[in-house]
Amino acid sequence: MKFNITVLFVALFSLSFSAIANEEYVCNFGEEQRLISVAYDSDQYSVPCQVMYDKGQGAETLWNAQSEVGYCETKAQEFVTKQESWGWSCEKVAQVQQTEQQQSMEEVEAVQAEDMHSSASY
Repeated sequence: MKFNITVLFVALFSLSFSAIANEEYVCNFGEEQRLISVAYDSDQYSVPCQVMYDKGQGAETLWNAQSEVGYCETKAQEFVTKQESWGWSCEKVAQVQQTEQQQSMEEVEAVQAEDMHSSASY
């Protein structure tokens, strides 16, 4: 029982600090590639969000919003337009879902169900 609670806590903690990328653009210029993405803290809400930019050396946050719906999407699109004005060729990648996030959530739900079953047995 103690192990299951620890697993549940660790899974919930890691989920609370990870973002889900739902909108992603890949920009190319010769051999170079850049990634612009809009990341959400939850797969159910569009805020809070952040616009991430990755030059291949790790992503950095360019903008974020806590309550203004559409802000991150607008900023990402504006940045894509700016990249294109500099000669980059950008393409929107299909909506991205991180299956690891979904699997982690399913594992948390399974642990919760097991704990509830174990508690009911006593």
